[in-house]
Amino acid sequence: MKQFKKMINKTVKTKTMKTINNNLKTLLACFLLFFVSTTYYSCKKSEKIYSPLEALKSDARFINVLQQNMSIVERVSQRKEAIALMNKPNPSISDLEKFSVILGFSNFKEYSEFAKQQNEILLQLKEEYQLTKVDQGTIESIALESMKSVKQAQKMNSIAKVSSITKLNGVNNTIQIEDANNCERIRRNCLITVAATATAAHVACIAADLTVIVGAVCHGAAIAYQLAAGDNCNANAENCRTVVSAE
Repeated sequence: MKQFKKMINKTVKTKTMKTINNNLKTLLACFLLFFVSTTYYSCKKSEKIYSPLEALKSDARFINVLQQNMSIVERVSQRKEAIALMNKPNPSISDLEKFSVILGFSNFKEYSEFAKQQNEILLQLKEEYQLTKVDQGTIESIALESMKSVKQAQKMNSIAKVSSITKLNGVNNTIQIEDANNCERIRRNCLITVAATATAAHVACIAADLTVIVGAVCHGAAIAYQLAAGDNCNANAENCRTVVSAE
């Protein structure tokens, strides 16, 4: 009888241990599955999704930066002074104050806040389009395409309607008007190219972690370039018009 009880107890213990072992194995398998799935989804979540570079030219944020800088440059009247201030080896705070006011801002603080906002947008674009891996020439080309499409969409031709003037002034003047249109078209294309180059320079300014002052100087230098090169575009267009008028 005692031997029989021992056998039963042994059998029960054996079954219990098997059950416990099976449960442990099941729990271990569950933990492993949980760990693997959690790691997988964590990795998937941390993977960055990049946008194709081709999409940059139609990105509203990029276009907005282009238009904002074009708008600033167009409203500057003291262009030579602005260029001279940024051509200094080490512009002082006083120089930056003057430069900011010339650009149309109340003071340097307001200009630096504007530059900071643009930096935030450009940083987003840099991350999203991996711009650190893109050379400056490619960024210029993309900015140029973007500017041309915007200008075309807005129909930014400021010359008066040729058809109505033609009826009033006759054939000879019509030829001159067409030539003048060509001069203006060349000027605008030149300004757009300059703006594209300046945009690439603005993007380069965010490649390094710059201080507020150094960052403002970097962006200021890009604006000064746009002003100086833009003046050359205007001068060439004026020479073109003079030649047309003399013919």
